[in-house]
Amino acid sequence: MSSAADRRQPTADRRSRGGWVLFLVVSSGCGGVAVQQEAGAAGAGRGPVVAEDGVATGRGSTGAASDGVAAGACGPVPRAGRQEVVCTALRFVVTAPGDCPARGCGLVVDLHGYGMTAEDEEAHTGLAALGVPRGYVVIQPSAPGAPASWERAERLDLHPYDAALWGFVEATERALAVDRSRLHVVGFSQGALVAFRLLAGHGERLASVVAVAGADALDRLPRQAVPLFYVHGRFDRVVPYAVLGAVDSATGGAWALGPPQTRTEGQGSTLVVRRTMDGVPVELLTHDRLADLAGPLGGHCWPGRPEPLPFRCAGEGQPQLSVLALARFDALAYSPARRDRRK
Repeated sequence: MSSAADRRQPTADRRSRGGWVLFLVVSSGCGGVAVQQEAGAAGAGRGPVVAEDGVATGRGSTGAASDGVAAGACGPVPRAGRQEVVCTALRFVVTAPGDCPARGCGLVVDLHGYGMTAEDEEAHTGLAALGVPRGYVVIQPSAPGAPASWERAERLDLHPYDAALWGFVEATERALAVDRSRLHVVGFSQGALVAFRLLAGHGERLASVVAVAGADALDRLPRQAVPLFYVHGRFDRVVPYAVLGAVDSATGGAWALGPPQTRTEGQGSTLVVRRTMDGVPVELLTHDRLADLAGPLGGHCWPGRPEPLPFRCAGEGQPQLSVLALARFDALAYSPARRDRRK
């Protein structure tokens, strides 16, 4: 690994529709996993093939999105454990429990930030390690590019991989024993932008969204409120802290949220909760932590992981975000009103 000073140098850029995107210049000193890119037409109609090394490579597609990136039936094979699937430009790591309840397992989609991979995201969130024993299938995709990005630098208003991502989610629901009413989306940084766009486009299908340090499509929130847990550091040097206020304003207006209730959530963290008239929560967590790579990132970090990592919030006594998120997913699973709406 190269030094922190020359490894990552972040800047931020305002996006349309109230979104913010993170740019990180990542040198070759920070290793990553190469993503296999294939043309959508290559091997059209083929499903995922499990290679001898346990990696499934999928080349099939039932169609193409309007942006030219295939969005089709490529998905995982129906088995427990960890598998990798390559679908057009995207690589997916899918981890599934050995047994699911009669109604099916929950499904968590965990989206990484700019310059990261599925493995980096798991290192920071631990959602596969924590979620699978609790009955969740976890999808952790890797965006293409070097450095990896969910956007195209030349056209930030295009989102070329969103349709393919959603197609894979639906294929996973069909391939594995998934309860379609328990679909949760998690995103960090640039992955949070994707999470908000999935909320805008597929809100009626989502049980909840957890987003950290990034928002997009705030003017296209679904009419029906979806439980939202948004996290932002006060000292974030990459994505302005004001984005949290924009999320509060947009959700409050779109979903007619009630007055805020505030409490302390760990050292230096404040949780503000607002609810709709029928009790759907929007939670805003702010913290004063700094990332392990604090110089360029400031408070642009994921709270609660114990081991040092570039995007980890450093220090003790902070809320364990992944544990908090899974507890919320569990609670929502037993809400009859929520389950009826997501079928």
